[in-house]
Amino acid sequence: APAVPASAASVPVTAAGAPAAAGSDGLLPGVVAVDGLVGEYERQYGAHHPRFFRGTYADAIERSRRDEKFLVAYVHSAAHADTPAFCRTVLGDDGLIHFFNDNTVFYGASVKSADGFELCDVLGVTSFPFLALIVYRRGQAQVVERWVGGVASAEEALTKLTNAMYAHDSAPAPAHAHAAAGAGLGGGGARNHGVSAASAEAQRLREEQDRAVQQSLREDREKEERAAAERAAAEAAAAAEAEAIASEERLRADKQQARDRKRDALGEEPAAGDGVTQLRIRLPDGKRLERRFAYHDTVQTVHDFVDAQDIGSDDFVLVASFPRRALAGEVLTQTLQELNLVPNASLLVQDNES
Repeated sequence: APAVPASAASVPVTAAGAPAAAGSDGLLPGVVAVDGLVGEYERQYGAHHPRFFRGTYADAIERSRRDEKFLVAYVHSAAHADTPAFCRTVLGDDGLIHFFNDNTVFYGASVKSADGFELCDVLGVTSFPFLALIVYRRGQAQVVERWVGGVASAEEALTKLTNAMYAHDSAPAPAHAHAAAGAGLGGGGARNHGVSAASAEAQRLREEQDRAVQQSLREDREKEERAAAERAAAEAAAAAEAEAIASEERLRADKQQARDRKRDALGEEPAAGDGVTQLRIRLPDGKRLERRFAYHDTVQTVHDFVDAQDIGSDDFVLVASFPRRALAGEVLTQTLQELNLVPNASLLVQDNES
């Protein structure tokens, strides 16, 4: 893997160097640059992202050396076509966010900033999005894996990163470990035994981390599946309710149109005189209707007249008082004169729905 010398950073990483002067707001320039990147990032993609290290690239290398963690360097290009998908798919993935926060020092720089320009030069960045996995060993920062351009799944990115970590044996060795090795502590067998034990322990820790990451990814997928199922159920219930309301409204409209047609078919009420009967009709709620009909009008005509008044029931039958009988079935086609409902008569409306 290509090595990036520590001296390529803005200050040597093997020595403290002269501290950068703070700005008028009391913040070091590296912190200001990272805060600017985070602000730009969150305005575009929200606050769901890895925890950015607040400092310079050299500070990030030193932190990764001190904490014995890998360093991830990300160069952000807001103008690149692949950046939005990369930020949402990779940097916005819950599992990868946990992975970065738990296992690495995550440093970012905007390609528009002085720090980002210098980082591009140090790491040989030629395309975006750019992500580098770096380990500090033997006084220098070494790139062990890089991501240049293109967009892939979060699972692919996680596999690429974990494989690179596994391939480089263990987490970065602290400086005192190199000093102890150089001093030749113990015999060769003891040193080999110590390295083997450290490698086994590092392998165990990596496996535990990998299982934790995979478990977190599974839980996130299950949570999303449950949320999707709940959304689908809620949408289906809302659609069913809307359809029921629409169906009810259509039914009411159809009934109203039928009543309007019946009312239009009745025509004008005939004037009192020969061949005209006066009917009094009592409704289920106690109200009364009165209207004149021709002798030759049928019971169906009277039924339509009542139905056109929208009495609150679609299933009713007319009942003659004396003698009491239901005017239904074939009787509907008989005339009022044939049923002796002339020159006047009283009828009841019997609601079959109650």
